[in-house]
Amino acid sequence: MNTEISHLDLSMAKGYALNIVYAVLTAIAIVFLSHVGAGIPMTVALFYMAVGSSIAFNVVEAARFKTLHLAVVDHWRHWLGMSVAFILNWIFSYYSATHSTAEFYISVFFLTSACCASLRARDVWKALVCVLAIYIAFVLTQASIAALIAAVLAGISVYAYFVLSHGFATRAQLSANSVVAVRCYLLAVAAFVWLLANGELARLIVPVYQIPELLFLVFFNMIIPSFLSQTCLHHVGVTRFTQINSLIPVIAFGLQTIFLGEWRMPILLMCILATLALNHQFFLRPRARLG
Repeated sequence: MNTEISHLDLSMAKGYALNIVYAVLTAIAIVFLSHVGAGIPMTVALFYMAVGSSIAFNVVEAARFKTLHLAVVDHWRHWLGMSVAFILNWIFSYYSATHSTAEFYISVFFLTSACCASLRARDVWKALVCVLAIYIAFVLTQASIAALIAAVLAGISVYAYFVLSHGFATRAQLSANSVVAVRCYLLAVAAFVWLLANGELARLIVPVYQIPELLFLVFFNMIIPSFLSQTCLHHVGVTRFTQINSLIPVIAFGLQTIFLGEWRMPILLMCILATLALNHQFFLRPRARLG
């Protein structure tokens, strides 16, 4: 029994550590790397990121290739649900990010997913904190209602993906890498169909000078975040992972303030207070895993 508890504690500690790494790297990418690939159409970038990620993780999971694809067939509802949620997350995120300020989208996106986690955990107080913080971000940035709805839907869809992918992994007894290996198939198909329907397949022929940027997007915007996020989900569960991710806006706005001289103090303070409210007990007294 003591051995089991010790393994659980070690797993949770590893999950927390990876979650912090994920939050820091995501914030760095938001602040310093958001311009990379700006010249590549989003649908083209999505297609190559989906294909590149699928190839990379299928190579890693080559010994379990048959097992994990049989799991897709046996648990197709969960696989389909998580794949659709993953696509919707990209669609709503793209709309909100291009129709509002970066600080608004980042804040509302992560706070919405944290709100969903709090509601699922029946922690009404934390859910109310998230709703209040989202409203404050809306007022401070004067974003449009459409951008607000899109950012909220993006947060809901990414949370749905977390829940469904975690359920898929649990039911099929798959590792984090196995889940990531099969999650982008539908995204690649959707991106290809979109380009085909709009007569833009020729855009898939990327100029040579853009190939390094495209490889950068595949590696740093899909492969590394996919590995870290899915691994964290396996170690700490959906609720903790989602609530800890509220650190990302705090770190991003802090980096903007320190290194770029872009002061976001009102929204930064709001995000700090919301993050403290969401996470204080996790760091003071770890509990059993929350799904």
